[in-house]
Amino acid sequence: MTSLNHKCNLHRQQAVNPQPSDKPALPDFYMPAMPPLGLINAIEVWFKAWNRRRKLLRLLDYDDHMLEDMGYTRDDLLWAARQPLKVDARLVLQQQREKQRAQLKIHRGW
Repeated sequence: MTSLNHKCNLHRQQAVNPQPSDKPALPDFYMPAMPPLGLINAIEVWFKAWNRRRKLLRLLDYDDHMLEDMGYTRDDLLWAARQPLKVDARLVLQQQREKQRAQLKIHRGW
């Protein structure tokens, strides 16, 4: 029983006179103030790409004549929409359209 009394006395002394430490003790559950900035950036990039893709798909609501006036075809829009989200669909669609125009110029002899 003396060893138990000795341990209790040591615990009381430490509680009354804590020894100075360099850092404050961390709680059992620690939650940082904000998530990592890389994660925030990745979510923002993904959301913007997803939003642009949604806007691109809205063009499919127009009829074929309107799409032709804008310089798009329905197949090109569907092809661009199937690209991965990390690929900018507008840029890929623009490159595809430039290739088609170049082929048309060669075909017509301009």
